[in-house]
Amino acid sequence: MTTEYISVTDTAKIIRKELKANYPGIKFSVRSEKYAGGASINIDWTDGPTASEVDGIVQGFRGADFDGSTDSMHYRNDLVPDPVDGFKVVHYGAHFIFTNRKTSADLAQRLVPLAAPIHGHFNYPYCGTCSAPVGEDAYFIPGDLRTIGCNAEHAAKAAAYRFNADLQEVAR
Repeated sequence: MTTEYISVTDTAKIIRKELKANYPGIKFSVRSEKYAGGASINIDWTDGPTASEVDGIVQGFRGADFDGSTDSMHYRNDLVPDPVDGFKVVHYGAHFIFTNRKTSADLAQRLVPLAAPIHGHFNYPYCGTCSAPVGEDAYFIPGDLRTIGCNAEHAAKAAAYRFNADLQEVAR
């Protein structure tokens, strides 16, 4: 069976279509990039689904995996439905797919009521948003001390990766 090679540009088009079908109200920026030795796709959006939710859709379109322990690339082929043969083998042109969810001030502000004060000594005594030292008084979103902030607004901004735009907490 032959392998169909799908360019990074065409892979980005497929990803745009999948994201639009899954999240019709969200505007995604999907940009492909070719460079010596490979290609990648960068996806940016504000609020909406979390990065882990989007990764669940788009990471299957990677054409390779990098193994840092051996400093090597492992190329991937996938089986996809084909109306004529039932299925076909494809190789997607993007070695890497990067997702970057931005948080609007509105979403962070809606998370502020979830912030709770915390007192004491911390293993990582710096604000997750501005990197300022928090001293012995800080705020965090209960359930994850990585969301520590020097004030309630900064704790909310640090925690936004855990919540979708409907303020539903999602699995990390």
